[in-house]
Amino acid sequence: MRRSVPVLISVAVLAAGGVAQAERAGGGPDPRGVTDTTIRVGGLGDTNLYGDAAVGARARFERANRDGELPGGRTIEFIRFADDASDAALDETEVRTLVENDQVFAIVPVVTPAFEGDRLLDREQVPVIGWGIAPGFCGNDYAFGFNGCLFPPNDGASNVWGELIEEYFEGGPGMTSAAVVADDDQAGRRNQQAVTAAAEDVGIDVVYAEQSVPAAGVPDATPVATEIMTANDGGPPDVVFLTGAFPNVIAVSGSLRALGYQGVLTNAIGYDPRLVSVQAGATALVPFAPFETAPENATMQRLIDDVRAVQPDAALTPQLAAGYFSADLFVQVARKTGKRLTPERFLDAANDDFEWRLKGTAGPTAFPEAHDVPSPCGSLVLSDGTAFSVAVPYRCGELIET
Repeated sequence: MRRSVPVLISVAVLAAGGVAQAERAGGGPDPRGVTDTTIRVGGLGDTNLYGDAAVGARARFERANRDGELPGGRTIEFIRFADDASDAALDETEVRTLVENDQVFAIVPVVTPAFEGDRLLDREQVPVIGWGIAPGFCGNDYAFGFNGCLFPPNDGASNVWGELIEEYFEGGPGMTSAAVVADDDQAGRRNQQAVTAAAEDVGIDVVYAEQSVPAAGVPDATPVATEIMTANDGGPPDVVFLTGAFPNVIAVSGSLRALGYQGVLTNAIGYDPRLVSVQAGATALVPFAPFETAPENATMQRLIDDVRAVQPDAALTPQLAAGYFSADLFVQVARKTGKRLTPERFLDAANDDFEWRLKGTAGPTAFPEAHDVPSPCGSLVLSDGTAFSVAVPYRCGELIET
């Protein structure tokens, strides 16, 4: 009889543990990457190009942990930012390592052009949150771009770049004509179509729309610049939209200036403190309110303060902001999901009329719609060679067809 007592006690303890576990997860064992006290996440991207995203994500996660933002008092364990070197095969390998070996609940942030989605993510219902600069953010209900899907399957686009340029010219000499320059690859074709549609939507006459720059690089952009200089009935257009890889943008810009171009040059990749000198005289599209809006913009100031708390010398870059916004989206969905956190419940919460925004700074991005369309919002900055200034404040345009 004495031996039966510990057996009965052991059974009772196991039963109690099973009940507690069932209460935690709604039945069954704890979900992958989730305990009573923590949620394990990891990031993914090209560390050479987008490594700052890890700093931004860590800053937002640390504030969530300090302030006890997550239901049940859980904290977020950000284990690492895996490097895919912008290679699709390596990206797939790192995805599987994060899920199967590291046992992460979610992959946040994902900032890479190589992410194409993965059957494993769908099967295991792994939430993916990041910057929608890759095709994998489109058409997958487990992948959430803070700015939506930038490669929409229905040929949709945002007109905000056209609206921002139109507003930039208001009160000045006026603007009626534009050139759109793109690289000669698939992404260039998509960019050329989307930007041409955005310009034409606000009444700009696009007199030149060509994939005239080799994606692999252009040793001399003078021939392209010469074509542009005479595209507007023998003269130059008022504005040139440059949509290619950054080295190509710089090459074409330099050749245009060398030929005496006096109009507006604008691109979507030049907003970075490390590029301010080479961007002198050019404008850049930014998919959020610029850092320069702080301290008047309290939301942006809080982002900066959060970053300074974890890395005081961090450069304020779009990549950093992308990581921060991705982490914030994760935190907002986790709060909506509640204490009983499972992949299924998280994805249901995110796809059930959920709208992410940071007031006056980023978004709104509404799901599930944003799995198939971009968030049509942005701002315009201008470089004087030493600093950026806000040329047109953050605003949202409309979704249009290309």
